[in-house]
Amino acid sequence: MNLTDTLSKINQWWTTDAVPLSFLYPATRKELSEIISLLPEDRITAIIGPRRTGKSILLYQIVQYLLSENTENKRILFFSGDDPAIFSPSVSLSDILNSYCLDILHEPLEQLSKTIYVLIDEVHTIENWQQWIKKYYDQKLNIKFIISGSSSTHLFHGSRESLLGRIDYIPILPFDFSQFCYFWSVYEESKNLSDFSLLLPSFSFLDSPHEYFEHLQSDRWRFSTYTPLLHKVLQEYLLVGGYPEYFSNKDILMWQKRLSTDIVNQGLYRDVVYVYQIKNPERLEQLLYFIAANNGQDFNFKTIADTLHCDNETVSKYLTYLEQAYLILIQHHFSRNTGKGIRKNKKLYIHDNGLANALLHYNEIDSKREGFLLENSCVQFVQNYANAHGWKTGYYSGENTEIDIVVDKHIRVQPIEVKFRNHMPCVSSFTVFSSHNKSIPMEKPIVITKNQLEETNQFIAIPFYLIH
Repeated sequence: MNLTDTLSKINQWWTTDAVPLSFLYPATRKELSEIISLLPEDRITAIIGPRRTGKSILLYQIVQYLLSENTENKRILFFSGDDPAIFSPSVSLSDILNSYCLDILHEPLEQLSKTIYVLIDEVHTIENWQQWIKKYYDQKLNIKFIISGSSSTHLFHGSRESLLGRIDYIPILPFDFSQFCYFWSVYEESKNLSDFSLLLPSFSFLDSPHEYFEHLQSDRWRFSTYTPLLHKVLQEYLLVGGYPEYFSNKDILMWQKRLSTDIVNQGLYRDVVYVYQIKNPERLEQLLYFIAANNGQDFNFKTIADTLHCDNETVSKYLTYLEQAYLILIQHHFSRNTGKGIRKNKKLYIHDNGLANALLHYNEIDSKREGFLLENSCVQFVQNYANAHGWKTGYYSGENTEIDIVVDKHIRVQPIEVKFRNHMPCVSSFTVFSSHNKSIPMEKPIVITKNQLEETNQFIAIPFYLIH
């Protein structure tokens, strides 16, 4: 089969005007609207994130959107960089695009009459992809590239400099709880949970905590009717995590096996070991399991190095690699003095609760573990939101006091405590933090609770299931 025939079989919409339903989720991720908003832009759109977060499905959903907007079907080209039916040592990205333009569109690549949309999945597996795409972009050809990669490791390694100013990165990460609820409502056909999401404020609790609380308070009686269902879904979320593929196979043992096999073995070995040519991959895997077993604990490099029988520099590099592959989160100690923050211990988290549970073979969770997993989910959500807004996050400890999360919004800081218990916390932690950071304006602290929605003179308490 020649190259043109192969592309025709992959791009079935050239004859059917529709993407096969088997390639589309019943639900769409919230990031889809952001990607669609970038389609008119010349810049390359890069969808990045760990394996199994639905990046390929997003690409197909983009194709379906373009078709719905009456884009000419043959001006949408999709292929995967790891497809052996397309790529061989003798076939380059240039060969594919030239063959497509001449044989399908009957137009030279350099003289395209209208925009073509080129969607490339697993782009990092194509040799010299950065140079080819940079070449086409700099020639100002009538091409909109939308690409995906299995982690920032691949796309940043050797490409950040060559594509600087030419590319927009859209991270696709495991679901936060609100997006998990949305998918749950679609797959379970639960109108109740679907209606609940419409009641939440249109902005995040991190944008304006007091206004967010006022909105929740005004609809308090409505939210209370959803509480039993939300707690049920929350228990499921804390156990299985935020990978959308779970909804296609809800057997917990099979799901955990798939997580540990696909994400760890492939994500770790293909996305980290291969890219950085790590000579002792077993030690890297040991580090991942060490973090899972001590999720949310603070450590210095020496303690980890002694445990793994290696040096501090190796630990530092390995942690960076795991973070870039979206397998772990690293929380630094909060300090406006960068040097102090670097020298303090780091808090380490597995990026997704489902992955942490799969690594440790937890197929059910007790109340003690529930609290740890809730903190992990809060750190994940806050860090992702802060990164998107150019804010920094960390934790604070001192004088027998600890604050789980501190968001540095440049002008003000936002302390956040996670207390997944029914009684209210002591406010001494916030008082100590404030006294040690008198020169920094501080917003009213937030306490993430199990059920309590309340504002006092000292803090604002919001149930976890009502934050987004």
